Amino acid sequence: MKVSTCSEFNFRIGGRIMVFTSNINTLGAGSALARDDPKLYNTDKEKGLLQPHNEANMKLAQECLKDRVVIDLYYTVANAQKSVDLATMAVLPT
Repeated sequence: MKVSTCSEFNFRIGGRIMVFTSNINTLGAGSALARDDPKLYNTDKEKGLLQPHNEANMKLAQECLKDRVVIDLYYTVANAQKSVDLATMAVLPT
């Protein structure tokens, strides 16, 4: 399902979107990357790992805030080697 705006759900007085996933979103405008790189730890470039990868999720979060819609994200990572780009996704539930 491709959701580009929160208004596509036609919420009139608010609502809640609950997302349960075990993989990072790799498709679409709000896609995230597996950006965890141990070589960047304890360097000046480590700060980049803690910042969102793109602005698409920020725009979606602002629109949902305007429409009084809450987004809950639940991540379960089955493979311990797999990383989740929480810096990019964390703007949605705020």
